Amino acid sequence: MKGDEESMLNRIRAKLQVYLRYIAAPLVYLRIDPNLITLTGLLFGFLSVLAYAHYPLMILFFILMILSDAIDGQVARAIGKVTKFGAFLDSTIDRVEDALSYYLLYLLRIVGVEELLIAMIGAFLVSYTRSRAESLGVEMMGIGVAERAERLILTFLALITAPLSLTVARIIFAGLLVLTYLTVLQRALHVYKMLGDA
Repeated sequence: MKGDEESMLNRIRAKLQVYLRYIAAPLVYLRIDPNLITLTGLLFGFLSVLAYAHYPLMILFFILMILSDAIDGQVARAIGKVTKFGAFLDSTIDRVEDALSYYLLYLLRIVGVEELLIAMIGAFLVSYTRSRAESLGVEMMGIGVAERAERLILTFLALITAPLSLTVARIIFAGLLVLTYLTVLQRALHVYKMLGDA
C-alpha cells in the first residue's frame, strides 16, 4: 500500500514538472539568473504578507512565490548555472518563505500563536533532519510524506478555504501538522536504519 501511495505521488510530481517546464521556458530562453528567481520568490512572499488584507492580491502573490520556488532549480539546470551557493541561497530562502506562509495562516486567524510556533518548528525540523542526515552521508530524497511541496500545497489549500470556512481551513492545518511531524519521525527512523550505532 505504501509503495502504491509513493508511486502515485511520484506520478503527480512528474505531471506537475511538465507544466512547470512550460512556465520556466521563457526564463530559460532569456537566461534569467536562477538566484534572481529565488530572491524574487522571497519578494512575493513578503508582498503576500503585506497584502493579507486584500485577499485576492495576497493569494496571487502567494502563488507567484510558490511558482518562483518551483522553477528556480529547473532554470538553473537548464542554463547550466547549478552552483553550491545557489543551493545554499535556495535552502535559506525556503526557510524564510516557510515562516511567511505560516504567518499568513496566523494573519487570517486560521491559527493562533501557539499553533504558529508548533508549525514553524515542525517545518524547520523537516529541513534540518534532511540537511543533517545528508551531511552524514545519508540520502534523504523522497523520505517523508510531507516534503516542502506537499506542505506548501496544504498551506495554500488552507488559505483559499479560510474565507469559506475557518473550520475546514483549521482541519487542513491540523492535517498539515500531523503530516509534518510524521515526516520528521520518518526521517529520523530512516537515518537510524541507515546509520544505527555507526
